Amino acid sequence: MLSLFAPLVRPSFWISYQVQPFTPWVHILVGIVLLLLCAASVAVYLYRRTLKDKLLKRIWGGAFACLVSASIIGLVIYFMTWQAVPILGMRALWPIWFVSHLVWGIWLYVSARKLIPAAREAEESRRAYEKWLPKAKK
Repeated sequence: MLSLFAPLVRPSFWISYQVQPFTPWVHILVGIVLLLLCAASVAVYLYRRTLKDKLLKRIWGGAFACLVSASIIGLVIYFMTWQAVPILGMRALWPIWFVSHLVWGIWLYVSARKLIPAAREAEESRRAYEKWLPKAKK
């Protein structure tokens, strides 16, 4: 069982001048994941258009940007791997792509969890303060 994972720890598996092709089932799996990313980015774009709240629009805009960049960069890396382009199709690019977009998504989630309650509280305190201010004459 350990011999199955032995190539994963060798640098020559991840970084090589000649691109090693994926097995057929990995090609299908990566293709499905990239298609799901494209579909999710379209769904987020359509959902974002229905929102009225500026704060939620901004947060969903960040999610849309993350999904679109993950889709485009993933499709480019997939094409480079499929065409066996030296250096640009290295296996090392896949974990870099995955981890970078995973970190971006987690950062968006954490910042949204902090930003939404703080903005709602600030809006409520602003309304409570402005309730007592005189209205401007038209």
